[in-house]
Amino acid sequence: MNYNRVILAGRLTRDPETTDAGSSTITAFGLAVNRKYMVGDEQREEVLFVEVGFWGKRGKVIEQYLKKGDPIHIEGRLRFTSWDDGKGNTRTKITVIGESFEFMGGKNE
Repeated sequence: MNYNRVILAGRLTRDPETTDAGSSTITAFGLAVNRKYMVGDEQREEVLFVEVGFWGKRGKVIEQYLKKGDPIHIEGRLRFTSWDDGKGNTRTKITVIGESFEFMGGKNE
């Protein structure tokens, strides 16, 4: 059995941008997900930066209501992409393809 599901909550690292993708649109943005943990008596923090893309109407709603720094909760799946960079190197990237989301924070956040 295979299962490809991602649930993340974090803050946008840049304003969402929607581009035309033929018969639909895709809205892309970066997401920063922080994790705080203790090592002995010292508190540490690690930050994971993730690329996210939403297709169609969901993406347009995100672009309309959110901006850099705003919090969001997303659910989706991982997508692996590889390409040749033109210099003989194979490049790879893992992106979250968003399937649902929830706004987070209050009216003044």
